[in-house]
Amino acid sequence: MRRWSAPLIGLSFTLLLVAVSCTLKIPGTPVWTIQVTVPFSKRVYRLAELVTDSARLAERGWGIIKGRDDSTLIFEYHDEIDYQQIGDRIKIEATETRHYNNEIGALNIEEPRPDTIAVLLAESMSSAEGGQRGAFISFTFNSAQDTIEFDVFHWARARRGWVVLEVINRYPVNIEDLTISLSNLADNTSIGTVTFPGSIPPDGAALDSIDLATRLVYNELLMITEGRLGGSGRTAGTDDDEALFVVVGITRMEADSAESEFSRHDFSSRDSLETESDNQVAEAVIKEGWAYVEVTNTLPAKVIDTTYFENIRDPDGNRSFYTDSLMPEGILSDSVNLAGYTITMELDDQRVHVQNRAVMDEVTTYQIISRCQGVEVDYYTGDLIFSRFNGILDSVQVGIPTLEVETDFPRGLDSIDFVSDTLLLTIYNETSLPMRLDMKIEGFNFQRHIDTSLTVQTDLLSGTNRIVVPDADRLTRIVPDLFRVTGNAGIGARFFPEYANRVVRVDDAQGFSGSINLNSELKFTMGACRITTDPVRLGDTLDFAVESVDLSVHLVNSIPLGGTVRLLMGNDISAMDTIIEAVIPRLDIVDHRVEAAVDSSYFSLTSSQLDIIRGAPVYTRQVIEFESIAGDTVWLYGGDTLSVQASAVVRYTVDFNSGENE
Repeated sequence: MRRWSAPLIGLSFTLLLVAVSCTLKIPGTPVWTIQVTVPFSKRVYRLAELVTDSARLAERGWGIIKGRDDSTLIFEYHDEIDYQQIGDRIKIEATETRHYNNEIGALNIEEPRPDTIAVLLAESMSSAEGGQRGAFISFTFNSAQDTIEFDVFHWARARRGWVVLEVINRYPVNIEDLTISLSNLADNTSIGTVTFPGSIPPDGAALDSIDLATRLVYNELLMITEGRLGGSGRTAGTDDDEALFVVVGITRMEADSAESEFSRHDFSSRDSLETESDNQVAEAVIKEGWAYVEVTNTLPAKVIDTTYFENIRDPDGNRSFYTDSLMPEGILSDSVNLAGYTITMELDDQRVHVQNRAVMDEVTTYQIISRCQGVEVDYYTGDLIFSRFNGILDSVQVGIPTLEVETDFPRGLDSIDFVSDTLLLTIYNETSLPMRLDMKIEGFNFQRHIDTSLTVQTDLLSGTNRIVVPDADRLTRIVPDLFRVTGNAGIGARFFPEYANRVVRVDDAQGFSGSINLNSELKFTMGACRITTDPVRLGDTLDFAVESVDLSVHLVNSIPLGGTVRLLMGNDISAMDTIIEAVIPRLDIVDHRVEAAVDSSYFSLTSSQLDIIRGAPVYTRQVIEFESIAGDTVWLYGGDTLSVQASAVVRYTVDFNSGENE
């Protein structure tokens, strides 16, 4: 609290000491009694001394200033709401890590070279002996057995594909009811059987196939051929090269798994990542944010991998991507700084779409691969903060940083009850959207252990908004030691339902700022209070006999307060006696003002009070006690003054026979 440190009645005992300590060379009677009149105080206290200059007001946020007429005094509390950006508060929260597999899928097995089997006539005739010749008669085939071997895989679990069998009859007779059976040589499991109904004439051919779907196929097959030869008059020998030729091949085989050589595989898949935001993005420019990708190659072959975000594009319009080569069983990770990138979404599909493409090199040695192998992808995005947002805005709330201003009223004025207050909020809404303001303004008087608050809830249109807050006197009536402002501002459909389906645009530079001004003319009611000045040390011990001191005090008061002025004096700061007490004059309050009142008082110091003056050191202080104005209301003006003029008539004795007065 501020103290008025200058003495209200500054008894200039230093002047007094100077006046009585000079050497007088006067012949005649050796002892003289001298009377000296000393004017020792002329002090004018002006309320204008309480006025705070503009720099100090800006620094501490409060002060007492002059009104427009340059005379009335006004209490002002002021604070600024720094610019708060709203645009860069719109964001998509960081996502959880998403895992998915880009599987190689069905394995394309290279078509092996067909294997051709010749079933000679001797093999089909059980009774034929070498070198025999004769006319053909009808007879049944023996079960001719042959082995077929393919050279591009060891085994394959077929997802699809066919064994194709082409038979060519080089016998001189018809082949009838031909049946061919295939089985795995390794485990004797059946592959399938094909029957060619009817007759295949000499030099004729027939074609059929066996479906391999879901079958386990080895590269070595056992083929059993059965049928019947028709009779004819033609002769043939068992040593002739007439034969039944069977061409066996595998075509268009895709496998779920295989131990094989593999051709180059190019495979891709898409995935989507759910975002967490109540706002719906149509298009937004990312101010800050990262995307993270980790890929694992589960194939026994080198892979060139590319992962990209389909709906996030760089400033040139290219899709953001990550690409690198992965060795067998290799793992690579990368991150992409998305600052400056643009994200686009459908309003009803707020997902980040990801695509992974992998190209597996040709595999020229037998490797075991299953269709579920490929590339495993782990990806996520961090917080995406936008510099520009187009979409449906659900809500954005921006907290107002807590504002605090401490006040420090001059001592003795802390019982003021302000009765005329104007609290003005000026808020600059620099967005194109309405804004909901929710603010709390609090006042605290810690000495009296009381506090109060005002709540401001209002809608702010674009541009300048000026709000006069009612009941501002609730803040000032407690004469607060501290003002505190908290709150927030929000935009979006949650606050304004009419924007629920409206696409809006918000830039990061948009936001709001403002100021808070509380003004109160110093027209107040006041109860009894006291102002005590700091103690002041006077001169040294007097070395002559002071017989008496008579004081006169002249007061002129235009401050609308009455009371008393007391002068305290003593040789110890902690124990001072009242030397004089003068009444502060005051005329009646008329229309909240008073005219200047004048009064004079006269006092003579007692012997005990004179002893204080004769002691050393001597301290003095003043106590001003204002009386209550009994609930009436007055105005304070910068020109209001309390003028104090005082003088002392001092009588003392000088002994010229004493060497001490030389």
